[in-house]
Amino acid sequence: WFLGSHVRENGAFHLWTGLVLGLGLCIGVAIGEADRLWRQQASLEAAQLLNGYTGCLRDAGCQEASDKEAILKELAESGFEKDVQDAIQVLLDSGMSTPTLRAATALAGRLQHAGYVNWSMFALVSLTWTFVPLETIRYLVEDEYLKMVARGVCSPDSLSELEDMCMRATSQFNATVQEWCSEMYSSRVEGCAPPLQRAAVWYALLGLLEGIAFALLLMALRQDRRAFAAAVQTRVLAVLGVLVFMVPMFVADVTCYDNFAAQVTTYFILFPVAFALAASGPARVSEIPIV
Repeated sequence: WFLGSHVRENGAFHLWTGLVLGLGLCIGVAIGEADRLWRQQASLEAAQLLNGYTGCLRDAGCQEASDKEAILKELAESGFEKDVQDAIQVLLDSGMSTPTLRAATALAGRLQHAGYVNWSMFALVSLTWTFVPLETIRYLVEDEYLKMVARGVCSPDSLSELEDMCMRATSQFNATVQEWCSEMYSSRVEGCAPPLQRAAVWYALLGLLEGIAFALLLMALRQDRRAFAAAVQTRVLAVLGVLVFMVPMFVADVTCYDNFAAQVTTYFILFPVAFALAASGPARVSEIPIV
């Protein structure tokens, strides 16, 4: 009964976007608990690695003194002693030691927890950038187009009547009334346009595809690059992306549906930049001076 009445009042798409949001939040809570356990295990392993470690390779212990002497002599003669020392430090800082992380560390300095993927944050950001395009499409289709068509305000006669009224207002009323009438007519014409003829719908569809592409990229990357990609997503899309929508919403009362500049900035600049940085990996990005 509740679902039926909700669909009748708000539309089926409204129900589905709400279910996506609710399901995503439940999954995020579960992943957050898993993240906590993984971090706890990682801290335990790091403590075990640091047990008795002084930070110097030559102070490392060995069951047989002769074995230690032979290993250190071989490293010294090979010229790789410093490389091994650095690799151990990367392992302690990042949770893993790979050529990619060692190259990035050599250029950018120590990278704490660089091998750890914050899955709960990744899920939260992915949920946000799934819900925003879906909600935008739902609003433009259900709350504007379908409701306006149902009220009959999109008929040619209705639009013609409104246009005539605005033309009369141009000669009879002051500039404020004329501006209001012109904006109302433009809004009516835009809202009555089929959804696939509206740029905002295509931008939202592009955002959905970009979100899917980013998730597939993350799954395809190796663990050391995957953690970096997730961090890029959080910093670029979560921080900058939310700001371009939220600041105008609170400061100027501009909703995400009407914020054309934010849509263009997010879908044509922030998403491609985040994708490019994530695909490049930490080693290549660390070569960029401004990054």
